Amino acid sequence: MDAEIWHQHAASRAPRRPSVYGLERLGGMGLAELRRHLTVRAAWLDSWFLASPQAERMVAGLTTTVRTNATTAPGSKSIIGISAVNTAGKSTLVRRWALALYRESLGHRARQPGMPQWRPQPGLPAREIPVVWLNLQAKTGIKDLNYQMLSYFGYPVSGAIRALTTRVAQAVDQHNVKAVVVDDVHLLDMSDRHARDVLDHLKH
Repeated sequence: MDAEIWHQHAASRAPRRPSVYGLERLGGMGLAELRRHLTVRAAWLDSWFLASPQAERMVAGLTTTVRTNATTAPGSKSIIGISAVNTAGKSTLVRRWALALYRESLGHRARQPGMPQWRPQPGLPAREIPVVWLNLQAKTGIKDLNYQMLSYFGYPVSGAIRALTTRVAQAVDQHNVKAVVVDDVHLLDMSDRHARDVLDHLKH
């Protein structure tokens, strides 16, 4: 996943509801037509998400945290962790929330074909990337986290950890990032030697 792929996903339209046919009409379809209809119907059904009251409360908490972080001074920020049993829909829930935040932040520009631009400083154009989505690998540490974030922005990933950390912080400001989503956060290296460093790195 990188910023370009995320933007393409956000710019895409939800599948339209397919036509509804009776058994007689379905039975009269040729095999190719029937397959096309079933493919369209499956894509439409896959786009559905039925949020429970608990899920809606989690979404409200995510939104509140992002808005609160945006108004606080630079430094440590609040983070939220969402835990549930496998197949409960955690990633689906957060992805839908993150897409909504991305579209809300960019307005009509979220639907344009190319990456939206803004000017962090007069005369300095940059891509505007309100949401960063990271898919972690096993035992991800600070350096790996930096690599993934810089790759998401499309930046070079060579250098010492301290230099990469500085580059990440600069990129977050330059691209107007509002939320960093770490999917499968349990894959972070939280061993005794690294736990505090990784946590502090995420908070800042």
